[in-house]
Amino acid sequence: MPQRFIVFQHVSWEKPGRYLIDFAKSQRIQLDIVEVWHQPIHDVASYDGLIVLGGTPNVDQEESYPFLKNEKNVICQAIKKDMSYLGFCLGHQLMADALGVKVGHNFCSSVGFIQGQITKDGSRHPIFQGLPSQIHCPL
Repeated sequence: MPQRFIVFQHVSWEKPGRYLIDFAKSQRIQLDIVEVWHQPIHDVASYDGLIVLGGTPNVDQEESYPFLKNEKNVICQAIKKDMSYLGFCLGHQLMADALGVKVGHNFCSSVGFIQGQITKDGSRHPIFQGLPSQIHCPL
């Protein structure tokens, strides 16, 4: 039976990338994308995992981005259920916040492109099998 992952997308221009989509297809993982800034978040209990993308908001901007509060609550529920979780940029900051970690501001903007690297430990994990050790990543 194929697995189903719910994907939280924060802005229209920051969608799941080619590597994520290709990997999901190769592993028969269905990605259900929720545009959290204008769509309600489904009950995540029926999913096998949660992927939280990056985006414009900062983790502490619930007043400007009210959807963040509900999203953090859902992330807490997923963590309590020991659900698989993959976060990119804002996505890992939201997970840290949900776990009670103080997330501070960076001294400079982080919008752009970086050269991502998969560590030796990371390369042993099944989710990264077949990927190159260096990946050009938009932030």
